[in-house]
Amino acid sequence: MIVCFTDSGNFGTWKLFTFWRKGFAHCFVVDYDPDMKVWYKAECASERMSFIMYDDVKADYLIGNLVENAHCLEVREVPKRIYFPRWLYCVSFVKHLIGMRKWWILTPYQLYCELRKNGANSIFEKELGE
Repeated sequence: MIVCFTDSGNFGTWKLFTFWRKGFAHCFVVDYDPDMKVWYKAECASERMSFIMYDDVKADYLIGNLVENAHCLEVREVPKRIYFPRWLYCVSFVKHLIGMRKWWILTPYQLYCELRKNGANSIFEKELGE
């Protein structure tokens, strides 16, 4: 599973918690399903929750967008998902999907740091010089 972190165009009180961490205002999950041969994106945003499947050219566009505009970490899911989100927003949604039970992780950047600390690897990074 790949956890992606990006900027957000939304305005509101959430900006007070995320404005100083450029590129870490929002997070979502992307993964590949080899049985169906599609990429899917699961996202919880202020306007809606979405689950979108991408194949062929649309998948190329998705990955290209992640390379250019996101910080992506490849993480392993925890088999038992006991965490219950008290507030439903992007971070609680992603923590629920990956099985993280650490209630004190509130912002996308905190989630990013915790995943890196636990061995998550960066993926879809731009090559230098291009």
